[in-house]
Amino acid sequence: MISDWLDRISPVLRIAGQGTWGKGHVEAARCIYDHEFVYFANGDCELEYGGRILNFSTGSWAIIEPGILHASRAVSENVRRYWIHFDWVWHNPAADLPVCAYAPAELETKLVRPPPAFVPHGLLQGKIADDSLIPRTLDEIISLDTIRARALFLQVLIEMFLPAKNRPAVRSINENQAFRLKELLDRMPSQNESVRQISQGLGMSYEHVERIFKSCFGVSPLAYLNRLRIERAKGLLSTGRYAVSDAALASGFNDNAYFSRAFRKHTGISPSGFIRKSFMCG
Repeated sequence: MISDWLDRISPVLRIAGQGTWGKGHVEAARCIYDHEFVYFANGDCELEYGGRILNFSTGSWAIIEPGILHASRAVSENVRRYWIHFDWVWHNPAADLPVCAYAPAELETKLVRPPPAFVPHGLLQGKIADDSLIPRTLDEIISLDTIRARALFLQVLIEMFLPAKNRPAVRSINENQAFRLKELLDRMPSQNESVRQISQGLGMSYEHVERIFKSCFGVSPLAYLNRLRIERAKGLLSTGRYAVSDAALASGFNDNAYFSRAFRKHTGISPSGFIRKSFMCG
């Protein structure tokens, strides 16, 4: 079944980006060392791949294998494409590994990372009928840290390959609300805004969001937000450039005493003790 291999992949992203080409733009013939996911958000493009000519339009995607000579040409104006170089499973993502070799240069064979045996081989391609959310998701992947970007990219791959009838059931309304709140909390750990204020902004009572959040994630939204803020405070304090009160405020805590209690609860040590320990270890 197609879902079997999707359960086994753990994509590792190397580099990602997006850009717009004018009509006639050519990306020269090259071979890549890893895999490249390409998504065409707008326009028409022609891909010469292993001696074949393939055409792509808005909503089309392809995954290019390593070691295959290929070149791209924009057929229309404003060809907007996203690209992500990745490995299907864990490989050491060393920064000095090459990305590709433009013809006539040849690949260093020992550095090529072929797909694992359980992943379908050859050029993988398709088209998404409803592509409205994909560019937004890819924009997030480009901007996020590695771990969260990997999770989103796995979500994109599942969207590409897993038939709709085989996908997990749609989340309930309560689950969607809990995930929406979590997304907002993830984006604003350092802002001086309370969970109650965020709940009101979503049109929900604090009691409701606390119940559904804890049901989904096992902790209250306040405990989750405090954990985010404490992690931010730890990073600031470890630099040696922030006093405890400054780190507390920059992390979203208005009350120094409350910050100290929360910090000790989560780390087992006071903020000042954490500073001393950081410098002793450094």
